[in-house]
Amino acid sequence: MTYYASETDTIQKKIKLRARGNFRRTFCDFPPLRLNFNINDSADGVFGGIDKLKVVPHCRGGFEIYILKEYLIYKLYNALTDYSLRVRLMEISYFNTSRNSKPIKEYGFAIEPIELFEKRTGLMEYNSANLSQRNIKPDIMDLVAIFNYMIGNTDWSVPNQHNVQTFSQYESHYLSSGTLVPYDFDHAGLVNTFYAHPYKDLPIESVLDRYYLGMCRNDEDLIPSIKVFAGKKSEFYRIINEFPYLNAASKKEMINYLNSFFVKFDKRNTIVYEMLKSCQNL
Repeated sequence: MTYYASETDTIQKKIKLRARGNFRRTFCDFPPLRLNFNINDSADGVFGGIDKLKVVPHCRGGFEIYILKEYLIYKLYNALTDYSLRVRLMEISYFNTSRNSKPIKEYGFAIEPIELFEKRTGLMEYNSANLSQRNIKPDIMDLVAIFNYMIGNTDWSVPNQHNVQTFSQYESHYLSSGTLVPYDFDHAGLVNTFYAHPYKDLPIESVLDRYYLGMCRNDEDLIPSIKVFAGKKSEFYRIINEFPYLNAASKKEMINYLNSFFVKFDKRNTIVYEMLKSCQNL
């Protein structure tokens, strides 16, 4: 791998690489990747201290817009909480070494490694086959669930540990107040990829249709979390509108989709009523 340290300086590193993921690994021409560095060789520079790095490239030629939208979703969640995975946008050139052809140049993004997230937050990864939403701090659980509802994403599950990662503040055999971190948003309505579909067995036909998968709570318990989103509306729109790599039409499309969520923030708390119609006690 070669990357630019400056306009005049390039750095080369030998790395191991493999495909990862589930759906995209089998469906996409460019599957998600895991770069495996020699930790001693990555002590300095932009990849300093990184052992393994997840990279999400474009899926297929001509659909780079999806990767830019998914990157923005990570940035939106970063605006909500520090308990979120940071991302870095990259312009990647792929060279086919088996034939003399022009390189393919597309955008992709790298995801913060778990060990760096743990160091930044003071949390520890928690793995268990017996988790439910009850094992997560209520305010964190509601934040994750409402965010996924806002972006139109049903491709996640706490019991299955699907597209979420659980963390704990203490080493324990039983988790009572964990922290949940979502990732992998390519099936969200806010991205609206051509291959996206709602999670199986749900009574919706399109990812553009929202369906709440969070815990069932009293209206009063959800209102504080709803106010957090109301307070972030302007920042969400600023993040999208100031992103220089997305065209105006796509920005408008994303804003309009978010508007259909925020329009239900009224005095009757219509948004709470809509969400609790499909809440889950899982």
